[in-house]
Amino acid sequence: MTSKLVAALLAAVMMAVPGVAEASVFSCVQTLESPSPTSIETITFTVRNATSEDKGLVWVTDEGGLQVYAAITPGQTITQQSFVGHRWAILDLKNQCSFAFELEAGETSFEITE
Repeated sequence: MTSKLVAALLAAVMMAVPGVAEASVFSCVQTLESPSPTSIETITFTVRNATSEDKGLVWVTDEGGLQVYAAITPGQTITQQSFVGHRWAILDLKNQCSFAFELEAGETSFEITE
């Protein structure tokens, strides 16, 4: 992870992210305002960064906090273990949520396009 991206993502974890735009899969505001539910059903998913900018994968914890998991460089695809019902968001270097989703059984791939 680049230090600039890590610093930006950690800053996002320390602050609320109100007023972000609607995402194509799930509302960023809705995703970031609610904690991930407790779940025992595991799932593996992939996220591909189809943009020209670095992005960060952030998990909304079961306590409602944000936890940085990965930096995703342009063109990179990452694989992540999680649980059904958990909420995830993609942040850019300006701490803007560009994509958010709640995992459902059977969903395994997401592409960041903005």
